[in-house]
Amino acid sequence: MSFNSLPLTEINHKLPARNIIESQWITLQLTLFAQEQQANSVSHAIVNAAYRKAEKIIRDAYRSQRQQKMEQQQEIERLRKHTLEELEAEWLERMSNIY
Repeated sequence: MSFNSLPLTEINHKLPARNIIESQWITLQLTLFAQEQQANSVSHAIVNAAYRKAEKIIRDAYRSQRQQKMEQQQEIERLRKHTLEELEAEWLERMSNIY
């Protein structure tokens, strides 16, 4: 529906009691209708933008979480390898002292 037409059934206010509807009143109703449509359009745009931003934040959080988990696993593997090398060196040293 365009902003230039408004069926009388769409008017949210009570019609004037007189038999003739003044053009100023209809113009006011059209203006109010257009403003309401504009406000609805803007509010939908704001909500959609907020939704997209929230989705991006969630995706970034998941990505960061996966990256941190990978880094943690790499650190655990590095520590495990380092510990194994130290224990192996210690064991070899003990064995060389025994024989």
